[in-house]
Amino acid sequence: MKTFEIHEHPDLGLKAVKDGWSWPGFFFGLFWLLYKTMWLAATVVGGVGIVVFFLPPEYAMVSNVVGLMVSLVLGINGNGMYANVLASRGFQCHDVVEASNPGQALAFYSQRRDQGITQPPGASQMAENPRLVENSPMAENLQQGEGLQLDQGPRAFSSGNPQQEGTDGRTGRDGSGSGKLEA
Repeated sequence: MKTFEIHEHPDLGLKAVKDGWSWPGFFFGLFWLLYKTMWLAATVVGGVGIVVFFLPPEYAMVSNVVGLMVSLVLGINGNGMYANVLASRGFQCHDVVEASNPGQALAFYSQRRDQGITQPPGASQMAENPRLVENSPMAENLQQGEGLQLDQGPRAFSSGNPQQEGTDGRTGRDGSGSGKLEA
């Protein structure tokens, strides 16, 4: 299954953007950018293409490397660039859905929205019961008094000093200041 971000605009409707690698961006480059109406990126890629086209034949290897680099950049960043373009046009990312294709992702999101489900299945349980996976780097950091402070409201990161972290000086759910979280 692929992961899709669902973007919604009040007037223009829904768009699904796949997370990760973009095969169309990699293989079709400029034409894909034009199809997705990413005008600025299309102008840059078209300009690079024109410059490379007029290079003398001695620089054929350079033109091949530049073409491959452009394809790789569009393959790696293409979907993220498209999501940013949608955001600049007033779309808002509302959900992340796993599906086989964009149409199925949009249908699944629409069905959940029509049923009044605003969170993915199990999200409320995960939020209510945070826990650390033992032997993970994050667990080790928290045991040393560093890392995320999940019970401190808007404070996102710890300075490592429990006296500065909140009014009660706690860094974990158990109140011991050890940073260990219990389920």
